[in-house]
Amino acid sequence: MPKLDFSPRESARFGFRFFRASTPRIDAWKDFLDACYNDRADVVILRGESNLIHAFHQEILPFCHVILADEILEFRKPLNPKTQSDFLKSGAEIIELTQQTAYLLDDVVEHCYEKYANHYHRNPCLNHEKILPGLVEFSHSFLSDTKKTIFIARNKQQTVGYLCMEIKGGVGSTVIGGSSLTLPPLARHKILCDMTHVGDAWLIERGVKEFHAFTRTDKTYIQKLLTRNMHCQVSKSLATLHVNFFFDKMQTESSSAEDTFSAQRVRYAQRNVYRLRPQSKSSYQKSFTLNAAERTYTYTADIDTKGLAAIGYSILPSTPAPV
Repeated sequence: MPKLDFSPRESARFGFRFFRASTPRIDAWKDFLDACYNDRADVVILRGESNLIHAFHQEILPFCHVILADEILEFRKPLNPKTQSDFLKSGAEIIELTQQTAYLLDDVVEHCYEKYANHYHRNPCLNHEKILPGLVEFSHSFLSDTKKTIFIARNKQQTVGYLCMEIKGGVGSTVIGGSSLTLPPLARHKILCDMTHVGDAWLIERGVKEFHAFTRTDKTYIQKLLTRNMHCQVSKSLATLHVNFFFDKMQTESSSAEDTFSAQRVRYAQRNVYRLRPQSKSSYQKSFTLNAAERTYTYTADIDTKGLAAIGYSILPSTPAPV
């Protein structure tokens, strides 16, 4: 049975039961659906090598609401003084943050990411207004572990860039960071290089000999920086799936709503629909609707006449979903 890892941070942020998982074997997709039901998953995020993610995407697409959320390139390099990122003399002061100076982080995260769309934005069922505060919270978490750190760039009494680093399994990596969008492109480039130069030194001092970094496939500017100034090479391509189930929402809220279709009916549909016509990839359709103010969730499905004709689920208002 595929293992799902509960994500308390994302669950608290968006109000759904979030799970993370690595890509299951292609032939384990039925077990994956059962595991999601057993864990009452609302949203599951899968990230893995692109070829595996795309193949798994096609297998589960007929049975649940699946979103290809992003595609990422992984870069690597052996880490030593010769491969240390270039220092371009941006003029900014690079400082390692502490708990006492953590307040300097908030504004720069917003300045770096206010126009940035990540994989959460691709999911229409999430409250997008909570994504940017979530990035601020996630960035702050790098101050709570000795294997992690945050560097910021200060220029003219302003924080103009930041970089979150971590060491995991003996490998160093930059996880999140950027430079302020209010700066000219050349200044942003120099600040990013200077921060990564200092970050590489931090890793080398701790005996780290390998470095990884990640960026989206459409971020050609960052890819050039990684290859030209950070001396990295592309290692592999990754992809991210969001899979929406809303099992927990449907089951916990059905007890207080006069639903036309019970949670047990939904369970039957989800757990058994793939046994009706396992080769069919066109007869199952879904609709998830989220309106935060009215707390309305609907789930609809159409199957051909071999077994299950249709299912519908509605919480508020308590009327059948159209089928």
